[in-house]
Parts: sequence; C-alpha cells; structure tokens
Amino acid sequence: MNTHANTTWKWRPNIDWVRAFVAPVLVFIATSLDRGYQTDFWQHLARGRAMAQRGALLNADLATFTIAGRAYRDNNWLTQLLYYRLYERGGINLVQFVNSLVLAAAVGVLVWLCRRVSGSMKIAAAAGVFAFFGLWQALLIRPQTFSLLMFVVMYAVLNGARRRARWLLAPPILMALWANVHGGFAIGLLLIGSFAVAEAWEWLFSVRPANAALAAAQARENIPAAHPTEGGWRAGSLAGRFVICLAISFLATLLNPYGWHIYQYAGELSRVGIARGIEEWLPPSPTQWAGKVFLASLVLLPAFFLLARRRPTRRELCLVVCFLLPACQSVRMVAWWMLAIIPVMAALAGEWLRRDDRIAPPQEWRFAAAGALGAMLLAAVWSVPWLEHYNPVLGNLRPAHRVDDDLQLVSNELATKGSRRVFSRLEWGNFLSFSLPLRSRVFMDARIELYPDDIWSDYMTVTRGGAGWREVLERYSVDTLVLDRTYHRELLRQLRHSSDWGRERSAGDAVVFARRGTARGGRDAVAGAGDF
Repeated sequence: MNTHANTTWKWRPNIDWVRAFVAPVLVFIATSLDRGYQTDFWQHLARGRAMAQRGALLNADLATFTIAGRAYRDNNWLTQLLYYRLYERGGINLVQFVNSLVLAAAVGVLVWLCRRVSGSMKIAAAAGVFAFFGLWQALLIRPQTFSLLMFVVMYAVLNGARRRARWLLAPPILMALWANVHGGFAIGLLLIGSFAVAEAWEWLFSVRPANAALAAAQARENIPAAHPTEGGWRAGSLAGRFVICLAISFLATLLNPYGWHIYQYAGELSRVGIARGIEEWLPPSPTQWAGKVFLASLVLLPAFFLLARRRPTRRELCLVVCFLLPACQSVRMVAWWMLAIIPVMAALAGEWLRRDDRIAPPQEWRFAAAGALGAMLLAAVWSVPWLEHYNPVLGNLRPAHRVDDDLQLVSNELATKGSRRVFSRLEWGNFLSFSLPLRSRVFMDARIELYPDDIWSDYMTVTRGGAGWREVLERYSVDTLVLDRTYHRELLRQLRHSSDWGRERSAGDAVVFARRGTARGGRDAVAGAGDF
C-alpha cells in the first residue's frame, strides 16, 4: 500500500477542494449581491455612531418622539460599534463585504464539521448547500451574523471536546464575547446544555450495563476485577466537565455592561415579538422559504436514521429536543435548528454510505479542479459591492438599486425643512433615525420591545388606515408621513381624499406627505436632546 500517495492527495487540487468551497462561496456571492432593505441594520448603525461620538454606551432612546429618553439595555453594543467603524471607512459596501465574509466563514466551519463527522466531503458540501437555503432569511446585515459564526464554532469545539476535554476551556471565552455581540447568546448556552445533558445521561444509564459486561468478560477469562468502574469514572469525569463548562459559561455571559439584566432583554424581545405577531417570531409556515426548508429537514432526519439503520444516540436526542420545539414556535429559531441538526444528518449519511461502500477517495482532476476553483474565486470577486458596475450578469440577478437610496433622497429633503415628526413603517424608521438630523424624530423603529401596547396599537391603526388614524396623528403632532406604496396601500387611498395632508414628493416606493400648514422649521422635536 502506498501510504505517501494516500496522505498527499489532499494537498493537491482535487474535486474535494471544489466541494469544500461551494457552500461558503455561494453564501458570499448571494449576500454580496443582495440589495434588499437591511431591516434593523440602520438603527444598529445609528447607535454605534452615538456611542462612538459620546465615548460611552447609549442607554436611552434618542431616535423617536413617542418614547424619547426611555432607558433600555442593548447587548448588541460591540457589534454596533464595529458596524459604525467599518461604515466610517468604507460605507455600506465595506460593512456588507465584512458581513458576507463572516457568513461565509460560518458556513465554512459548518462544512468542515460535517466533513469530520461524516468522513465525506461530498456529504459535507451537500449539507452546506442545504444549510444555505435554510438560513436564507437570516442572511442579512445584522448582529445575528456573528451569532451564526459563534454557534458553529461552539458546536465544533463541543464536538471535539468529547475526544479532547481541554477544548472545554474555549466555550466560556466564546460566551463572554457573545453576550456583548448579540442578544441571541442564550442559544449558545442551550447548545452547551444539550451536550452536557447528553454526557450526563450517557454516564448515568451506561455505567451499570458496561460494568456488568466487563465483569462477565473477566469471569470468563479468569481476570481479577481490579478496576471494574474505570469506564464509569471516565464517562463521569467527562460529564462533570461538561456540566462545569455550562456553569462557567453562564457566569461568563454576565461579563457585560448590564450584568444579569441582559436576560431580561432577550426574554422581553421574544415575548413581545410573539404577542404582536411579528413575522420572524411566528411559527414557520409552508408559504415561507424557511418554513419549506424546515419541513424538508423534518422529513430528511428520520429518513437518514432509517437509511443508517440505527436509533438516535442520547446526544442526538438532546439536540433534537432542545432545538426542535423553539423552531416550531418561531421562524427566527429555524436557523439554530438547521445548524444544530445538519451535522447529525451528515453523520447519518456518512454511516449509510460507508456501510454500502459508496464513499470513494477523491479523484485528483488537478487541472479541472484548479479551473473550477478559479471560476469560483472570480465569481466571488466580481460579486463584491465595489465591482457591481463591471459584473456582466449583475442586472440579470438583481437590480443594483437599493431601497435605502430612495429613503436617503427623502431624508435629504426633509433635512432642509426644519424639525419633523415622521411616521413611517417601523423598518424604514430604522434608516430615518440614522439619516435624519437629531431635530427630527420618528414615530417608531424596529426595537419593538421598547414600545408599550398603546403606542403599538396606535401605530397599527395608522399603518392599516383604520378608524381613528387622523386622531392618532393629531394626538402625536405628526407632521410628515413617509409611506410605502404597497405596505400602506389603504392609508394612501384615504390620504388622496384628505384635506389635511398634501403630497410633497416620491422616490421609488417611498411617498412623502406633509400636514398642510406645517411650519418649515423652528420647532424642536425633543427639547434638550443630545447628539445622536
């Protein structure tokens, strides 16, 4: 047997190299080409700017006139500062480029993990592409990007710690950083807890049968039972280390500016999102892309168990139980289900193919592989935001125009007309809170957990053009409406027949109305406010 030939193939271009990069490159290209509205990115950028200018954390609202000055806690602060520093140096293009790199790295780590557990790069590549489709709705510029990367890194660390216990030193460090980066840090504790419970379960229910089998073997061979519980001690030691790791990781999350109160923030956000029917907090539906992929995963998982001809391990059961229920309740949790369960499916597929001798060593195909890798690199480079004007197929994939560009035109004009109280859809309120000068404020942005039920009810009344919308706008002294042609269709229909409001301008889907007789300056939206 030629050992040298078997160990050097992986350092030469071969088809497995191409497979390894398919999913990460796909993610990078798709997110680099995306010109859809970036939801809550702009409010994060606005807060990052405020912290950079003040040299301190921002713990009160400065963007709205409905809850002006209200205190809040925000454990996304570190990501917000990073976004703003990137924006300072390269605008939205640089932020999007870095965001795409992080997302590609997250999927790359997932592919590597699937390769480790399955023994096949073909399976790992397929798993990475499946993950891409399952994560599609979460691939935006938002702090959750860093959560996705930390989750798969944590998964890889925990999986490796079952063989090398010293790897358990890493999770507390990761959790300390995670708690200052994104509010989804608690999902990391759930992942650690899944592994800890599985190891403890394994120890509690396998020690006695293992010792009984050992004693029987020793009796048959007349071997003295000097250390009948050695296997149990080892299993118990590993389970104990996982439990200790979980406890220390929890304590590590308290190393943030708000201490244990960050758990209040995370809990309140999910509660309010569900109660108010925000789409990403509702159960996944077959009408949504994430819902379709989620249902596909529910079919594929038992199918792979049948093909592998075995029952789930305790660790696999723990992962399914811990992540399936949240995913059934919220679209937002589908991403974590996908990342948690895809390595399990990859491992099962690997067992199935190995049993049937279907996994073959990769063919070198050096020139073809090098050509494919070069083509992938060219496509990735051509997709970066700075080169969009030179991409020959860009116009066929998506328009280069951004919704943000229309809102910027609106903001530029409003900035010349003095202080304004602006009502818009909450997603657009994020951008307006960043682009408008401080003297102008918005009715609401996407921080839904901050707004009391009465303000939310008033917002929905106006948004739907329901009975009493005029009175709501009058009560809050709203003088400007920035409306979406599609989202505010009913309200726009009623405004055409209103003598109180006049259309000022439009830009793309954004239509601006001003209250007739509105002063073109002078009134401060919020007295005594600082710089934002």
